[in-house]
Amino acid sequence: MFCRPFFQCVTIRHLNYKVYASPYKKLYSQTTTKGQSLVNNITDIINNDKILNGQNNYMIREYWKYRSETVSSDANLHVNKQNLFELSLVHNIEFNKFVQFVKKNNQISSTSRGLYRREIIYNIRDRKLISEVIGRISTDPYDSNMSEKEIFMWCLNDAIKTQDFPMVIDLYILYHNLYPESKLDTKLASKILSATSFNNPKINDILLRNYLRLEDLFQTQKMVLPLTNFQFYTLNIMAQSLRKAPHLEKEVKRQLMTATLESSLLNGDNQSQLNIAYSLIKFDCNINNPAGVLVVWNQIKDMCNPVTQHDPRVIFNIFKIFNKNTAYNNECAKLIEELSPVYICNNPLLLPEILRYISRTSSLQLAQSIIRNMRSFASQSIQVLLWNSKDYLSSLFEMQLSFQDYKNSNQTMKRIEELYGSLSTQEYMVIAQQLLRNKSTETILQALKLLDSIPAQKRLPLYPMIINKLLEWDKQKGSKLNESVFPLINEFLMKVHRIDHKHELPLWEYIAAIYTKFLVDGVPSSKNKINKSNLDLAKYLYIKSSTNMSDKICSYNPWSMQNPMDIKIKLTKRNRLVILRTIADSSKKLNRYDIYMWCCSMLNSLGVLTSELKTDWEMRKQSRNRKTDGVK
Repeated sequence: MFCRPFFQCVTIRHLNYKVYASPYKKLYSQTTTKGQSLVNNITDIINNDKILNGQNNYMIREYWKYRSETVSSDANLHVNKQNLFELSLVHNIEFNKFVQFVKKNNQISSTSRGLYRREIIYNIRDRKLISEVIGRISTDPYDSNMSEKEIFMWCLNDAIKTQDFPMVIDLYILYHNLYPESKLDTKLASKILSATSFNNPKINDILLRNYLRLEDLFQTQKMVLPLTNFQFYTLNIMAQSLRKAPHLEKEVKRQLMTATLESSLLNGDNQSQLNIAYSLIKFDCNINNPAGVLVVWNQIKDMCNPVTQHDPRVIFNIFKIFNKNTAYNNECAKLIEELSPVYICNNPLLLPEILRYISRTSSLQLAQSIIRNMRSFASQSIQVLLWNSKDYLSSLFEMQLSFQDYKNSNQTMKRIEELYGSLSTQEYMVIAQQLLRNKSTETILQALKLLDSIPAQKRLPLYPMIINKLLEWDKQKGSKLNESVFPLINEFLMKVHRIDHKHELPLWEYIAAIYTKFLVDGVPSSKNKINKSNLDLAKYLYIKSSTNMSDKICSYNPWSMQNPMDIKIKLTKRNRLVILRTIADSSKKLNRYDIYMWCCSMLNSLGVLTSELKTDWEMRKQSRNRKTDGVK
């Protein structure tokens, strides 16, 4: 229990009564061993007048944190005579010792100042005790007839006076958690927020966490805390400084994105919030986090009417990441429905990506609709631009091949060669994918023949795609391959390694992702069941490979390593999320929740919120269900 057991309690002379155990049996039984340990440690610190060093400061702050969690988790636990001793230290420590300890450390320690301010709030309705605490500790004049609100304001002003800014919102939240019947004062909260909204990289993380807690407090009371322009821009600047804490930066920006602005209430301008939303979308696109993009897009989509009023580059990036991640392809269809034919056909940035979506999903009806609309709605200048655009021609070539329209695809290929001299890696990739649509030794030989005809630098990026396809075939039942694919994989990787022995090309990132998928999802043990221990190996390889990401050298063929513990995969900002999600998906399927929680923790540290993890899992589940039902 946070207060000492009955036989340890002492008579508090200035309160003129004793502490009896019987009224507090319920509280005593609910208190954990951690609480007992923390309060005993603090009692020891104060009674023995110990120095407030790092460890002792930590103990006191842990006690505050624990008490705050206890209060906020129990809506019925408010300060009254029954639980006063549970919350307050002055009822468990000799009063004179408490005062002497605080006065000794008051000038040098914010933790010491926090002790007496919290005790005042805990005992705010005991005017006699408060008079004695303030009278003994503070040199400022004090009116013993102050109201409860004035006492509360005294604590806040005292914290601002000593520049204990991280503590100000703490005290505000503590007061309203303890006394929920006290109505939230929006003006006071706004003043406090202004006082604590300043850019200080050393404490920005603390100040911003307190801001989020303040918003949570208002939301639980179903109230709104409008932000001034100063508060909005300052909080945004503070969030941008948190490059080493992307998770917190994103949480703050999410809150600012949907916050009520005083300026918006006056003129309806929401461009500042849209800019924050766009920055969040850009961040999630860069780390390949489609769930984060989806959540933000759903929140801001209706902030522009029609949808096409949004920044076209943002719409393009949203569509591209949804198209890139198969589980989100259904969101591409929804977005296309919201865009007018005129907008699509006159958007040279978005149109090629829509054609790639058509190729991925084999949407013949959509392809026919786009072609018709191009004739009707695309301006003459746009048509000329597109017919000379490498990106458009490449995506058109891909779409034509996907529908086996060889006549038109040959014309498009000739146009590419006419304008750019030769095909690029992208076109060769499309041709190879078309060749490998049917699994057989013959198609592999055709793909190998194609590779031999391509210049070395253009064919290197094709190897990961072919390796991935070979592994998929090898895993599937009824494969028509006559021999193991691994000697062929080794041959491919040896060729790449000879050309890029320093492993600087991006293709090694894809090899790392493919190997991880193979490890956790493709290696059967007995009875065709996945070996759960491979999840431990995948975790080990991730940790080992992430310790020195600046070292670009990796195991060029992880499939051929005799000792799996010696494998080093190529990890970068671009493939870490893919690899962690792969491990997380398999660990959840195989009920390895220890590995799953580790993955969630790592994803969290990279800027993926817990809510986004849930969204991503749900999207993948829905995608699997659609495939099972035969729906695209």
